[in-house]
Amino acid sequence: RTLCQLPHVLATRRPGGWRSPTTQVATAPTPPNPGLNSGEIDAMSTTFLERLERPEPILYDGGFGTELFARGVELTNSSLACERHPDVVVDIHQAYLKAGAELIHTNTFVASSLHLAMADTEADSSLIAAHAAQLAKQAVAESDSPAWVAGSVGPSPGAIEADSGDTVFGIPDDKVRQAHTDVTA
Repeated sequence: RTLCQLPHVLATRRPGGWRSPTTQVATAPTPPNPGLNSGEIDAMSTTFLERLERPEPILYDGGFGTELFARGVELTNSSLACERHPDVVVDIHQAYLKAGAELIHTNTFVASSLHLAMADTEADSSLIAAHAAQLAKQAVAESDSPAWVAGSVGPSPGAIEADSGDTVFGIPDDKVRQAHTDVTA
Protein backbone atom coordinates (compact mmCIF):
# COMPACT_ATOMS: atom_id res chain seq x y z
CA ARG A 1 0.00 0.00 0.00
CA THR A 2 1.39 3.38 -0.93
CA LEU A 3 1.11 6.45 1.26
CA CYS A 4 1.52 9.01 -1.51
CA GLN A 5 -1.06 10.33 -3.88
CA LEU A 6 -1.15 12.92 -6.60
CA PRO A 7 -1.46 16.43 -5.21
CA HIS A 8 -4.71 18.10 -4.36
CA VAL A 9 -5.19 21.57 -5.84
CA LEU A 10 -2.36 23.45 -4.16
CA ALA A 11 -2.55 26.81 -5.88
CA THR A 12 -4.36 28.52 -8.68
CA ARG A 13 -3.16 30.90 -11.34
CA ARG A 14 -5.19 34.11 -11.41
CA PRO A 15 -4.67 37.58 -12.82
CA GLY A 16 -1.81 39.06 -10.85
CA GLY A 17 -0.01 35.75 -10.23
CA TRP A 18 -0.21 32.62 -8.14
CA ARG A 19 -2.48 32.29 -5.14
CA SER A 20 -0.89 29.74 -2.86
CA PRO A 21 -1.93 28.35 0.52
CA THR A 22 1.66 28.06 1.68
CA THR A 23 5.25 29.07 1.14
CA GLN A 24 8.48 27.52 2.30
CA VAL A 25 7.82 26.64 5.94
CA ALA A 26 9.73 23.74 7.41
CA THR A 27 12.75 21.89 6.18
CA ALA A 28 15.39 19.62 7.56
CA PRO A 29 19.05 20.28 6.71
CA THR A 30 19.40 17.02 4.82
CA PRO A 31 19.92 15.83 1.25
CA PRO A 32 17.03 16.15 -1.23
CA ASN A 33 14.24 13.62 -1.18
CA PRO A 34 15.59 10.38 -2.71
CA GLY A 35 12.23 9.67 -4.37
CA LEU A 36 12.61 12.55 -6.83
CA ASN A 37 13.98 12.19 -10.34
CA SER A 38 16.64 14.25 -12.09
CA GLY A 39 16.37 17.91 -11.25
CA GLU A 40 15.70 17.01 -7.61
CA ILE A 41 14.11 19.66 -5.48
CA ASP A 42 15.98 21.01 -2.50
CA ALA A 43 13.28 22.54 -0.31
CA MET A 44 15.95 24.48 1.54
CA SER A 45 16.59 26.69 -1.47
CA THR A 46 13.39 26.44 -3.52
CA THR A 47 10.28 28.38 -2.60
CA PHE A 48 6.93 26.71 -2.96
CA LEU A 49 5.97 29.02 -5.82
CA GLU A 50 9.18 28.13 -7.66
CA ARG A 51 8.39 24.45 -7.13
CA LEU A 52 4.91 24.95 -8.61
CA GLU A 53 6.53 26.18 -11.82
CA ARG A 54 8.34 22.84 -12.31
CA PRO A 55 6.66 20.24 -14.53
CA GLU A 56 7.05 17.29 -12.12
CA PRO A 57 4.05 16.44 -9.95
CA ILE A 58 4.30 17.49 -6.34
CA LEU A 59 3.97 14.49 -4.09
CA TYR A 60 1.48 15.37 -1.37
CA ASP A 61 0.59 13.25 1.61
CA GLY A 62 -2.77 11.53 1.98
CA GLY A 63 -5.62 11.11 4.41
CA PHE A 64 -5.03 11.19 8.11
CA GLY A 65 -8.18 9.48 9.33
CA THR A 66 -7.47 6.37 7.27
CA GLU A 67 -3.93 6.12 8.62
CA LEU A 68 -5.10 6.66 12.20
CA PHE A 69 -7.61 3.80 11.83
CA ALA A 70 -4.90 1.60 10.30
CA ARG A 71 -2.84 2.19 13.46
CA GLY A 72 -5.74 1.34 15.76
CA VAL A 73 -6.58 4.93 16.73
CA GLU A 74 -10.34 5.47 16.54
CA LEU A 75 -11.63 8.89 17.57
CA THR A 76 -14.85 10.82 16.99
CA ASN A 77 -12.71 13.49 15.26
CA SER A 78 -9.30 12.73 13.75
CA SER A 79 -7.83 16.11 14.73
CA LEU A 80 -8.10 15.06 18.39
CA ALA A 81 -5.17 12.72 17.72
CA CYS A 82 -2.88 15.77 17.87
CA GLU A 83 -3.61 16.02 21.59
CA ARG A 84 -4.29 12.39 22.48
CA HIS A 85 -1.83 10.51 20.22
CA PRO A 86 0.88 12.98 19.12
CA ASP A 87 3.44 10.22 18.60
CA VAL A 88 1.12 8.52 16.11
CA VAL A 89 0.55 11.82 14.27
CA VAL A 90 4.32 12.33 13.92
CA ASP A 91 4.71 8.71 12.77
CA ILE A 92 2.08 9.19 10.05
CA HIS A 93 3.79 12.36 8.80
CA GLN A 94 7.15 10.56 8.77
CA ALA A 95 5.70 7.62 6.84
CA TYR A 96 4.44 9.99 4.15
CA LEU A 97 7.84 11.73 4.05
CA LYS A 98 9.64 8.39 3.77
CA ALA A 99 7.31 7.48 0.90
CA GLY A 100 8.44 10.63 -0.94
CA ALA A 101 6.00 13.40 0.01
CA GLU A 102 7.36 16.88 -0.64
CA LEU A 103 4.39 18.53 1.04
CA ILE A 104 2.59 17.38 4.16
CA HIS A 105 -0.54 18.87 5.66
CA THR A 106 -1.42 19.41 9.28
CA ASN A 107 -3.91 17.02 10.86
CA THR A 108 -6.57 19.74 10.98
CA PHE A 109 -9.00 18.87 8.17
CA VAL A 110 -11.84 18.51 10.71
CA ALA A 111 -10.45 20.74 13.47
CA SER A 112 -13.04 23.52 13.19
CA SER A 113 -15.22 24.22 16.21
CA LEU A 114 -18.21 23.05 14.16
CA HIS A 115 -16.65 19.63 13.60
CA LEU A 116 -15.44 19.40 17.19
CA ALA A 117 -18.94 20.17 18.47
CA MET A 118 -20.29 17.33 16.32
CA ALA A 119 -17.73 15.07 18.06
CA ASP A 120 -19.19 16.20 21.41
CA THR A 121 -15.98 17.80 22.62
CA GLU A 122 -15.12 21.28 23.77
CA ALA A 123 -11.54 21.10 22.52
CA ASP A 124 -10.08 24.42 21.35
CA SER A 125 -9.64 24.42 17.57
CA SER A 126 -6.92 27.10 17.70
CA LEU A 127 -4.84 25.05 20.15
CA ILE A 128 -5.32 21.88 18.12
CA ALA A 129 -4.22 23.71 14.96
CA ALA A 130 -1.11 25.10 16.66
CA HIS A 131 -0.19 21.69 18.02
CA ALA A 132 -0.84 20.04 14.65
CA ALA A 133 1.54 22.49 12.94
CA GLN A 134 4.16 21.82 15.61
CA LEU A 135 3.85 18.04 15.09
CA ALA A 136 4.15 18.33 11.30
CA LYS A 137 7.25 20.53 11.63
CA GLN A 138 8.70 18.09 14.15
CA ALA A 139 8.20 15.21 11.71
CA VAL A 140 10.04 17.11 8.98
CA ALA A 141 12.87 18.12 11.34
CA GLU A 142 13.34 14.51 12.44
CA SER A 143 13.22 13.06 8.92
CA ASP A 144 15.77 12.78 6.16
CA SER A 145 13.44 14.56 3.76
CA PRO A 146 13.03 18.30 3.28
CA ALA A 147 9.37 19.19 2.87
CA TRP A 148 6.84 21.97 3.06
CA VAL A 149 4.13 21.98 5.71
CA ALA A 150 0.68 23.25 4.74
CA GLY A 151 -2.25 23.98 6.99
CA SER A 152 -5.37 21.98 6.20
CA VAL A 153 -8.87 23.39 6.61
CA GLY A 154 -11.68 21.15 5.47
CA PRO A 155 -15.19 22.16 4.46
CA SER A 156 -17.77 22.99 7.09
CA PRO A 157 -20.10 20.21 8.18
CA GLY A 158 -22.85 19.89 5.63
CA ALA A 159 -20.93 21.47 2.74
CA ILE A 160 -20.57 18.20 0.87
CA GLU A 161 -24.20 17.32 1.56
CA ALA A 162 -25.28 20.79 0.37
CA ASP A 163 -23.43 20.20 -2.91
CA SER A 164 -25.70 17.22 -3.47
CA GLY A 165 -28.86 19.19 -2.66
CA ASP A 166 -29.22 18.39 1.07
CA THR A 167 -30.36 21.45 3.05
CA VAL A 168 -30.59 19.93 6.55
CA PHE A 169 -27.44 21.46 8.05
CA GLY A 170 -28.14 25.14 7.38
CA ILE A 171 -25.15 26.53 9.32
CA PRO A 172 -25.08 30.35 9.11
CA ASP A 173 -22.21 31.79 7.09
CA ASP A 174 -20.88 33.87 9.99
CA LYS A 175 -20.47 30.73 12.13
CA VAL A 176 -18.68 28.93 9.31
CA ARG A 177 -16.33 31.89 8.74
CA GLN A 178 -15.54 32.14 12.46
CA ALA A 179 -14.92 28.40 12.75
CA HIS A 180 -12.45 28.48 9.84
CA THR A 181 -10.81 31.66 11.16
CA ASP A 182 -10.18 29.95 14.50
CA VAL A 183 -8.37 27.06 12.82
CA THR A 184 -6.13 29.40 10.82
CA ALA A 185 -5.39 31.88 13.61
